Amino acid sequence: MNDLGTASITSMEVAEMTGKIHKNLIRSIETYMKHFSQLNFEPTQYFKLSTYLDEQEKERKCYNITKKGCEFIAHKMTGIKGTEFTVKYIERFHEMEQAISQQEVVEQKQEKKSLSQWTPEEIVDWKLNDLHRRLQKIERQEEEKPKIGRLQRLVPKKKTWYDRNKSRIWCITRNRDMELKELYHIILEECGRYYDVDCAIDEYRRENGRTMVYPMDIVEEYRELQDIADQVLDYFER
Repeated sequence: MNDLGTASITSMEVAEMTGKIHKNLIRSIETYMKHFSQLNFEPTQYFKLSTYLDEQEKERKCYNITKKGCEFIAHKMTGIKGTEFTVKYIERFHEMEQAISQQEVVEQKQEKKSLSQWTPEEIVDWKLNDLHRRLQKIERQEEEKPKIGRLQRLVPKKKTWYDRNKSRIWCITRNRDMELKELYHIILEECGRYYDVDCAIDEYRRENGRTMVYPMDIVEEYRELQDIADQVLDYFER
């Protein structure tokens, strides 16, 4: 377990907190680290290179981000998004600090007393605390993907996501020599990294009474997916 001075969270978790695409966050972190090196600052106090296994069991690059690193990223953000991230990472590190402190208390008890010196009540209490801590860890690892909020439509109905972005879409497919379905596939794949799209399709089908659902209808239906789709278009326009 990390001690209080080396506690960190993964770049995947930070990407989810900030609403950024993970690979874009990685690119920003590596730019920061390059600047740190040029200024003779120690980047590992902020970001530490690591890896994780994706859904296909392939090793992917990520970073472990310390509290200092989260503070640095928060300073780069403005408005309500920056405030939201600041609150989330402070709460997350507070949770870890509490868990580490509780573990230290247990370890100190174990060092000071032999098993024969423990009362039955203390042994039961220690086991319950240990079980609770391990269950919390499992719950965090198996935490369900965030639910997608229902899009509230106004009357008269505003332009759809496609209507707002069709000129961008056709410019991207022309300039990148891509087929439209290929771009849509990338958008849906990116949405699937953060949300349970299959579940959203089932919910959409139930609420609209349609047996067949065009996948991009889901992007039109949910604001969260529209935000991700916009980020994909931003990436290809660079």
